[in-house]
Amino acid sequence: MLIVPVEHGFDKNRLPWITFFLIALNILIYVFYQTHDTEKMKKAVDTYLDRGLYQKEYALFEAFQKEYSKQESAEGKASDNPLQQLYEMFFTRQLISARILQDFEFEASLHLLSEYREDKRWQRFRGEVEEIRNSVSIYRFGFIPARFTVKGLIGSIFMHGSPDHLLGNMAILFLFGFLLEAVMGRWVYLSLYLLSGIMANLFWMWASVSWFPGVGASGAIAGLMGMSLAAYGFRKIRFCFWFGPFVGYFKLMSILVFPIWVLW
Repeated sequence: MLIVPVEHGFDKNRLPWITFFLIALNILIYVFYQTHDTEKMKKAVDTYLDRGLYQKEYALFEAFQKEYSKQESAEGKASDNPLQQLYEMFFTRQLISARILQDFEFEASLHLLSEYREDKRWQRFRGEVEEIRNSVSIYRFGFIPARFTVKGLIGSIFMHGSPDHLLGNMAILFLFGFLLEAVMGRWVYLSLYLLSGIMANLFWMWASVSWFPGVGASGAIAGLMGMSLAAYGFRKIRFCFWFGPFVGYFKLMSILVFPIWVLW
């Protein structure tokens, strides 16, 4: 099914080329770059085990998780890791190693330990594993509020966590790109799109000291919602739909697309 806004009529000389470029860029990055993440993470885990880091760090990780659970309990939060010692009974060493490598807060605390800082061999092996792990797209270009980087601030806007995540954002970008690029002009539209994505990340950093990497164009897409409200208010927009042999038109307030996107 294809839905296209036709509020301004179809003009082949004024196609939303910036919108097409953004959609193509997001899809290409996901298909040709992010789809290799599983292989990279597997290599990082295998190297972690081969270097003997699991034996050195598992007990430390377990103690770190227990301490974190105590802090959550003291704050009145429910802990989802009450019995860390049961890990090895239910999970393979590969899965536990992946969990350890994905815990950046534990990693930061590990780097501060005197025993780690005095062990050059440990540091060398850990650095090797972290370099491989950091080649995974979500860790290389994802935005982590507790570990601010410019490449994460900007790069995360063009990546997605799953095909559904990508599809939902690109569908909305397609719809609103047709509406807004013609009204605002290409470069103003592109500038506000990028600014919305950057400001969303900065707001997340202000609101939370999260160690979890985030990716997605959702902040920029939310900015499109605000732009459409500023440009069209609550006026109804004319859309054309094409579904198999059926072609027709309908009118809908652009702001009503927002809850549909949120539910997606």
